[in-house]
Amino acid sequence: MRTRAELRHYQVRTSAFQIEQERTLCALKMGMGKTASTLTTIHDLIDACVITKALVIAPLRVANSVWAQEAKEWEHLKDLKFKICTGTEQKRLAALHHDADVYVINRENVVWLVKHYRDKFPFQMVVIDESSSFKSDKSKRVKAL
Repeated sequence: MRTRAELRHYQVRTSAFQIEQERTLCALKMGMGKTASTLTTIHDLIDACVITKALVIAPLRVANSVWAQEAKEWEHLKDLKFKICTGTEQKRLAALHHDADVYVINRENVVWLVKHYRDKFPFQMVVIDESSSFKSDKSKRVKAL
């Protein structure tokens, strides 16, 4: 298991920048630790009582297998509680009704999620993994958010 001290200097700077700014774009190359940096940000914001819940929107495969698994590899992130909100509507609803720190949903269900919560959106932080699928401001996903 990796320790927080093993984060690369640019990952530490990325996380600090994400905490300092209200909105950020993390454009590191593939394999450079965007997920670990962002999970560190989520951890630190929860630890400081700035947020209580984060939502991660990702491609289906990434939603199901990457975010929670990455947290298990880091000592300082291992206690983050995840709920994967994919699958049937019944499975997504069940996941959303469990307590967690990080809720991960696939991008195809963003519009459904926003409609489900309407004006009571419970997430104080939203992370979009693979932002290229949100590039058109005319898309239903972008409009929903």
